Amino acid sequence: MKFITSLFAKIRAFFGSIAQPAAPVATTAAPHIRALLLHLCNQDNAQATWVARWLAYPLRHPGAKMQTALLVAGSQGAGKSLLFERIVGPMYGNQAQLGGVLPRRTFNGWAIGKRYAVLQDVLVQDLGTGLLKSLIASPNIVVRRAGVPDIAINNHLNLVLMTAYDFQLGLDSRRLALLTPRNPLPVELAAGVVHEIENGGLVDFHQYLTQELDMGDFDQNAKPYDAMERAVAA
Repeated sequence: MKFITSLFAKIRAFFGSIAQPAAPVATTAAPHIRALLLHLCNQDNAQATWVARWLAYPLRHPGAKMQTALLVAGSQGAGKSLLFERIVGPMYGNQAQLGGVLPRRTFNGWAIGKRYAVLQDVLVQDLGTGLLKSLIASPNIVVRRAGVPDIAINNHLNLVLMTAYDFQLGLDSRRLALLTPRNPLPVELAAGVVHEIENGGLVDFHQYLTQELDMGDFDQNAKPYDAMERAVAA
C-alpha cells in the first residue's frame, strides 16, 4: 500500500503540472483500467476475460458465492492493489474488506456482512489450510468472536488473495485462479488509470462489468482459467 500511495502522489503531481479540462470528461469504456487488468494477466486476453467475468458475476448476481478465489502472486509494483482494492473495492461499499491480512487466529468477525475481500501477505503454507478452504468453498462460515456465542452465517464472501511469493500452484489448485504479473506497472499506464479513476472511470468500468461484458456460460462454478488450460494441453 505504501507503493500505491507514493505512486498516486507522483502521478497527481504530474497531472497538476499540465493543463486540465475545465470539466472532467468521463471515459466511455475505461480503456486504461481494462489495460491494467490485461497487464496483470501478462497480455493474455483469454485470462483477462476470465478474471473480468469472475469480477462481474457477483456484481450481476448479488449474494453469489464464487467457488474459486483469485491468487495474485508477485512483487510490489505491478498494480495488484490498484485494481482489486482501489477500483473494484468501492463497487461493494461497506460490504468489502480491503487491505487486511488472512486471519490466522480463531476470531473472524470481520467476515460478517462482507461480499468481497482482498487479503494481503498470503503465505504458501496458508493455501492448504482448512480456514482458507472454508472461506473459499463452504456455504456457511462459523463466526467466532471474543465474549459472545459462535454464530453461523451464509458465506457470500469472494476472495482476492495477494502474496509477494512467486510460485506456481501444485496439483490441487481447482479452487485458486493464479495471476502472476511479470512486469512492474508502466508509469504511463498508471497515470492513465489514476486519471480515469478521478474522472468517472470507476462508473464506466462498473458498467462494463455489469452490462457490457459478454459472460458466455460463465457462472460461480467456473473452473480457473489456468486449470482449463492444463486440461486442454493434456
